[in-house]
Amino acid sequence: MRKKISLNDFIKRNKIFLLIISVCISNFVSAQKDTTSKIEVNKYYVIDADGKTYCNLKVLGSTPFKVISAGYDFQSSNILSSNIATAQTPINPSFGSPQKNTINFNQGFRFAVNLPIISKAKWMVLVGFSYLDNKYSFTSPDGLSPFPKTLNDNGLRSMDGNFTIFKPLNEKFFLLNQNNFTLSGDYSLSKLQPLSTIKFSTAVLFGWKPHSRLQTAIGLSRTYRGGEQSIVPVLLYNCTFQNSKWGIESLLPSRAAVRFNANAKNIISGGFLLEGNSYYLGNLMNSNPLPAYSKLELRRSELRVRLTYECSIHKSIWLSLQAGYRINSKFNIDEGDFYRGYSNLPYVMENKLTNPFYGTVTINFVAL
Repeated sequence: MRKKISLNDFIKRNKIFLLIISVCISNFVSAQKDTTSKIEVNKYYVIDADGKTYCNLKVLGSTPFKVISAGYDFQSSNILSSNIATAQTPINPSFGSPQKNTINFNQGFRFAVNLPIISKAKWMVLVGFSYLDNKYSFTSPDGLSPFPKTLNDNGLRSMDGNFTIFKPLNEKFFLLNQNNFTLSGDYSLSKLQPLSTIKFSTAVLFGWKPHSRLQTAIGLSRTYRGGEQSIVPVLLYNCTFQNSKWGIESLLPSRAAVRFNANAKNIISGGFLLEGNSYYLGNLMNSNPLPAYSKLELRRSELRVRLTYECSIHKSIWLSLQAGYRINSKFNIDEGDFYRGYSNLPYVMENKLTNPFYGTVTINFVAL
């Protein structure tokens, strides 16, 4: 049976995150009035036909909103140790003997589009689609056991449909809801996996925008970024300091960055991104009949520590160059989609990846 977590245990295990939230709320309460001009205020707030003022999503000095993005991602050589022995999980003979294989490189295509379909003073609705492809090139593909072989032959990919609802309550308070429907697995574009394997993620936040340089919100999220289904508190904090050169853009615990605006067309930032999902391994099961398993999923999660340079190359066309270090968090296989929580249930198969350097180049059409 899965161990239930009491409220006291939850507070103890999340006390650092809860402390961060309390500090940010305190900073918001004590925030001084905005010192920007009326022109700037009018740019970052919306006035309806009745003359009532509402806040919007934009923060002064923030990186431009990306409407369309297309990019290429490359990761240097790393090592996959598959079906490793641990104290909690014995070797699973269904997947062959333990192996340590060298991955020459990972590479993949990234694409995303985000479009506002409703943009009014009292409502904003955005819909989007993203595609992420991750291919694995192993040094010796002929001698691979079943799991590394499906990575080498099929790779991993995700298609994501999403929509965001922004509801301003007045000029300072707002509600934010983000929803994602993701199809992740070792499938090919010519033969998709069952739509019943779509993963649903959502986040609901209540926020404050005391002036055009500061936006903060707290809420809860049901997410797969950690590789498996989880429910976590979230903190949105976007701030541009009074000198207008430096700022912070974050949605904890998934991402955070310190931003430097060299000028209106050149932005440098440094921070981290938590990236991951649960991938249905349909091709692995089809090519290697495993009687004991029918819904194998890879819990993949990684932390990307990164430095990003973004610049305008022609009007609304921006170039983004990113370099950093990928830190593996999870790369284990489980049976089915369920909420693991803080339990110590063993995985069906445990794996480990070493940490390579990576680089990403992206061309973006932005809304200024």
